[in-house]
Formats: sequence, structure tokens, C-alpha cells
Amino acid sequence: DESWASAGHEIAWAQAQLAARPRARPRTGAARPAASRSDGRAIIIGDAEFDPDTGLLRRLGDFPVGGPRLDLWRAPVDNDLVGSRSGTPVADAWLRTGLDRLKHKLLGLERTTDGLLLRTRVAPAGDDIAMLADYRWEADPGEDGRILLTVRVRPTGTWPCPLPRLGVGMTIPAALGEVSWFGLGPGEAYRDSTAAARVGRYASTVDGMQTPYVRPQENGNRRQVRWARLTAADGAGLVISGRPWFDLTARRWSTRALAAATHTDQLEPDGTVHLSLDVGQHGIGSASCGPELPDRYNLTPGPVTLTVGLAAC
Repeated sequence: DESWASAGHEIAWAQAQLAARPRARPRTGAARPAASRSDGRAIIIGDAEFDPDTGLLRRLGDFPVGGPRLDLWRAPVDNDLVGSRSGTPVADAWLRTGLDRLKHKLLGLERTTDGLLLRTRVAPAGDDIAMLADYRWEADPGEDGRILLTVRVRPTGTWPCPLPRLGVGMTIPAALGEVSWFGLGPGEAYRDSTAAARVGRYASTVDGMQTPYVRPQENGNRRQVRWARLTAADGAGLVISGRPWFDLTARRWSTRALAAATHTDQLEPDGTVHLSLDVGQHGIGSASCGPELPDRYNLTPGPVTLTVGLAAC
């Protein structure tokens, strides 16, 4: 023991990857992915059930699911509301562009031999800019019941501002309130604020993942998540795996409700858990009390691919 700390007090730490993850060996005689089928009321791939008209996932195993759909919006943080070099806060540019009220248009729905392909156009109403998002669903041949989602996104037009976020949003039952994950933690982290986060296996709850800022705003993001498990009290739930990883946010209210609230007591659970599985978010910055966000932390529109696995557990 010392006068300034007890014995065992951690002074500093560092991490480094010692070896690359070994490539998975192909399974000999592995079953082919279950072909998609339809009973007229749903399209079925493995343990997943899709709406035959919209192509949206509506059930995985025993659990109802909403989405996932492309999401570009986040509740502005204090630093987003402060003027930049151009004199305009980035949050004003987001709102003026209409990123908080996107329209999703289904361009095509195709059942393939091993899954489902959706082609969509996601855009602010009445604007020439858009994101062309293709969702490809297929059964995972290496894992019983797991389905793979690959989202390929390509911007069109001239985008006037960086993006708040880029990923997909979905809802799951409110009972799935226990969260464990392998990735950066234990607290929240963003693309410009990861120095205090370390790779590890962590556990929390949906409620415990919220950071209760005085003014409600974007919070609680976990970065570079390799897998996450959201379960009920009996241990049943859903597991999400990244290829290689994704950013994870889980909360009991929508982004729209979070952005509209002025005090934390206005945030009321709406009966579901809202998940964001992101490629990334615009940096948090420090403009409200310091310099504005460096350009390298902007989330610039560009072609991206997000791949995740989903399974009931």
C-alpha cells in the first residue's frame, strides 16, 4: 500500500494483438445452406421469418424482430450543436439535409437459391441524394440456425455533410435486457474516444449501458464488438456476431425519442429494445468547450459493407 493508492492499483495498461485469428477450416460434408422457402404468409430461411411483401425480418427463432433497416441518424450531442469553421453546427446540416426523416423505398425483392436479396433506396424526402442499400440474407452453412446479413451501401448524389451514423437499426423484445459482448469496453466509446476502452468480454444490462447525460443525447455506443448476446432472465435470447466487428448501441427508446427529450425523465421505455449495429458514427469531438472535430474523425459518405450473423440462443 501507498499513501495515494492501495496495493494492486492499476497505473497503466496496454494491449496488442499477438497473432491473427486463424482461418476457419472448411467443414467436410457440411450441410448446404437451407434454401429459402415460402408458405404464402412468410419467407423462411433457417430459423428466420421474413415478410413476403417488404422482405423485412419479422421473427428469429421464437422472438419477434423489427427491421433491420439502414439508419443514418443519431441524437445530436452537445458538440454537434456548436458552429464549425463554416459557422454552421453539423447538427443543423444533418437536419437541413433530412437525415432524421429518411424514406425507405423497396426497389426489388428476389428469392435466391440460398436466401433473399432486397434492393432499396434510402433518401430524405424530395432530395436527389440517396443511399442505395442492398440486403442479402442467407443461411450460414457453418452454424445451425444462424443467418447472415450482408448490407452493401453506396451513396449517390453530392452529399453536403458528413453522416451522423451509418449502420442498421432493429427492434427486439423488451425482455431481452441482459447484454454480454466481446469487444471494446467496459464503457461507451466512439471513433475519437477509444483510448480508455480495452478489448475484453463484458456484461451489463440495456439500462446499464446508458450514460445519463444531463441533457439526453447520443450515448452508450460500444465499439468493435466481435459478438453480442442479448438475453432474458431464463438465458434465452439472440446472439449477433460481426465479420469482423460492428458498433453496438442498445436502449429502450428510439433515436427519435432520445433526440426529442430535454430531460432524462422524458425517456420512457416503449416496449422494445432498440439496437443499432453500425459501421461507425461521426466523432463526438469537444467543440462545446474546445477545438472542433478533426477531419479524420468525420464519417464521410462512401461505399461500405456490413456483415453480421444473427441467431436465436
